[in-house]
Amino acid sequence: MEHRNHNRRSRCVHIGYKSLRPRRITRRQGPFEEYESGPTANLTKQIMKGFEITAVPNADVSEVAKAIVKVVDMPFGTRPFRVHIDPANDGAEIVNGVADRVRAELLRNMKLADLLRPSSTKVPAQKAS
Repeated sequence: MEHRNHNRRSRCVHIGYKSLRPRRITRRQGPFEEYESGPTANLTKQIMKGFEITAVPNADVSEVAKAIVKVVDMPFGTRPFRVHIDPANDGAEIVNGVADRVRAELLRNMKLADLLRPSSTKVPAQKAS
């Protein structure tokens, strides 16, 4: 939401009854530098370390190629929206499943359910000009 404040534009995010305004960034310090020197300075390193801890050291990368071949071989209209190859079993499949269901519900509510499945309508190719 944008509003005028003392004759200058500012952006404001409203969450419930609170209003959060972005901190002012000085000319000498850009957004990345502020992020890296602030309270979350080590967060990137912690996240990368967490990925290293949960990674499966002997994961077979050929499983990805096998999954691609399997999907490509499926008949038109039967290919899944998403395929998971998750040796760490970190829950991404469950999270993405929920997100897919919510997205589908939103598209149905917006009367855009036709976007949820492939169309067999052929669109003529346009010539390059």
